[in-house]
Amino acid sequence: MSSEAKILYEDVVGAAFRSEGPHLPGVTLPDSLQKALLETYGVEARLSPPQEWALDHGVLRDRCSYVISAPTNSGKTLIAVLRIFVGAIETGSRHVYVVPLKALAEEKAEDFRALARRIAAHGGPEVLVTVSTGDYQITSDFFGSPPPAEGQIMICTPERLEVILRNPDNYQWARQVATYCVDEFHLLGEKERGSTVEILLTRLMALCPDSSLIGLSATIGGIDAVASWLSKAGRKVLQHESAYRFPPMYRKVVIAGDKDGFVAERVRNVLNEPQSSLLIFVYRKADAEKLAKTLKSQIPVPEETAFFHAGLSLAERKRIVKGFRDRTIRILVTTTSLKMGVNTPATEVIVRDTFFPGAGRLKVSDLLQMAGRAGRGETPGRAWILVDREDDADFLEDLANGRVDDLVPQLVRPGRGRMGATQKDEKDRCSPLLGIALTEVVARGRVTAQEIAHFVSNTFSATKTDINLVSFHKLLIDLERGKLIYQVENSQGLYSPTKLGRTVSLTGISPESGAMLGGFLRAMISLSVKEAEKGSTGRGYLRHLTDLDLLFLAVAAFEARDNWLPRPSSQAIEGTQSYLESLAVEEKPVVNLWRDPQSKDFPTARLLSSLKINFEPDDAALEKVFYRLMRTAQMLHRHSCGLPILEIAAVYGIHAGMFESGLKPTITWVLNCLAQICDSDKAYKLDFLKVRIYELLENLSLGATLGRLLDLPGIGRKTVEKLVGGGVITIDHPALLNADQLQSFGLTTSQASTISSFAAFRRR
Repeated sequence: MSSEAKILYEDVVGAAFRSEGPHLPGVTLPDSLQKALLETYGVEARLSPPQEWALDHGVLRDRCSYVISAPTNSGKTLIAVLRIFVGAIETGSRHVYVVPLKALAEEKAEDFRALARRIAAHGGPEVLVTVSTGDYQITSDFFGSPPPAEGQIMICTPERLEVILRNPDNYQWARQVATYCVDEFHLLGEKERGSTVEILLTRLMALCPDSSLIGLSATIGGIDAVASWLSKAGRKVLQHESAYRFPPMYRKVVIAGDKDGFVAERVRNVLNEPQSSLLIFVYRKADAEKLAKTLKSQIPVPEETAFFHAGLSLAERKRIVKGFRDRTIRILVTTTSLKMGVNTPATEVIVRDTFFPGAGRLKVSDLLQMAGRAGRGETPGRAWILVDREDDADFLEDLANGRVDDLVPQLVRPGRGRMGATQKDEKDRCSPLLGIALTEVVARGRVTAQEIAHFVSNTFSATKTDINLVSFHKLLIDLERGKLIYQVENSQGLYSPTKLGRTVSLTGISPESGAMLGGFLRAMISLSVKEAEKGSTGRGYLRHLTDLDLLFLAVAAFEARDNWLPRPSSQAIEGTQSYLESLAVEEKPVVNLWRDPQSKDFPTARLLSSLKINFEPDDAALEKVFYRLMRTAQMLHRHSCGLPILEIAAVYGIHAGMFESGLKPTITWVLNCLAQICDSDKAYKLDFLKVRIYELLENLSLGATLGRLLDLPGIGRKTVEKLVGGGVITIDHPALLNADQLQSFGLTTSQASTISSFAAFRRR
């Protein structure tokens, strides 16, 4: 170790030898499952202490709930696997496995399906595993889509399941689920997504009292309070904390004056050990890229080093994770993207950055999640936590004791005001309590503030914070103002949902965005009426809305605002203006008519106000905000017309992954919500707009103008994706006329004939 480095603390956690618990072959399991597991783990496999505790307490078949906190490499996942597959095989029961990341959902599905194939090979029943994340690009569904009708096991994200449980049509399906397993349960206390998990768990407790819940995590602070809260559903809740892990991990907290020099030294040592690998955690994407580049220049085989963060494309992320597991990549510099879930074990871990500007010092739970990646197979792990000075290591006592902060409710955080406050950290943020209020109105049909308060009184937040009934009355007034609910005539504070409100809730979009979208459509209708009163014989503003208008509107949704392009420079504004001018007359956006702050009909300020966007009142600021939205919409429009994601990233100076996994799926989802709002069953005479939105949605999803091919018989997304992969990205591409060429892309004779006939008809 470098002479500039000083060890502040070191210890060893975990067992030096594998557990001597009961042999896996001795566990009473269905024969096909037993043989499938022995094929995976070997006949000498033994249960770890957490697994042994779980089996001793009836996890296989008892109707209890469980909260289990145990380190990485302790065997937690197998506990859930045993519970789920025993039920699926013995009774054909349904089970739901909730994971925090879409990538992890795909990974878990691969593992579960592999086990299901082995079960079938050993004479067991077919166990069908489905994945449903609400990402149309990946799983061809939306948050508000019905749950898969078939399959014993569904793997999903918390957001997807929470929206499924909003819809009364799904209640019977939800109550037929025997087990809900929530992996990475500590998300309940995470700032960004904790409120969603809290709402989800509260709804499960209310709707599915006969279903069992299993919560798994390496770090559940305050487990007693969590178990006590979950027991309110009436189901017995058993809790367990374990420090067991194998292989063991050697941990050191080090003062490093030259952190990158320390990292470089460890890299050299790791590369001298052929079976070793190193995972390095840093603060920002730019830090990951910079450090990886530096390390590449210092080692003999640069290809063995890579960086990983959420800005990479999906394909690139999969390639890197696979390479790290296969050891073709041995040094991986990453942001916190890999701190949980995705399987990337390493022999060594370095947490280089423990202080994140703007976010503060990493919590001990985060350090445990990251360091816990150290250790692979039978090889002990080494974890290095770097600090700048001794004062930065005030977490040592907690680290030594394995003590993590209690999970803090995120729906309403203690000390942030009384229950019911909207708690918007920023004006562009949405209030989860407003969403709860709308969901309860929709689910019940008619509801009072007292009934909403009753639901919230069962949340985790209510165990820490008082309820303020007055605030719930305010929530209902806000929803009524947004035309999402209405007060029932001659009633005392009784509210029912409007068609708009019901659609907004069941598609999963926030009430703030739903009210904004509905308000914009009403404004377009109002302007059309005014034009007609002036003697205009035109078709009205709604029928003149273009794809770029619809994308502009979707970009304005609250859910998309974190993914806007930065405020544009003068050069960027000129580029957007040139793009708009290049469009055919019928493709020019209507909203561009209102970029003029002095417009009599719809000045920029009124446009932005109708979209609930904050702005400075001077003309220059208005222009910047308008073009920020328009440039983001323009980027999406170019992709829907065939510009590949990597070129999008290069042209607009963004990370491919932020577009592919952030903005694009968000806008696709918002467009689906907008199309649902325009459905004739929910809105007056807007079906024409719904049809156009769905075609745009498909084009955006495909990254090509081939969406209308999906309306042809026998043509699905996989077929069209083969065309895109072959370079056919426009509906007028000459290859669509040539059936033989279409077959060369992998299409069947029938599919090629259908598409070429359609293309020929369009050319007439």
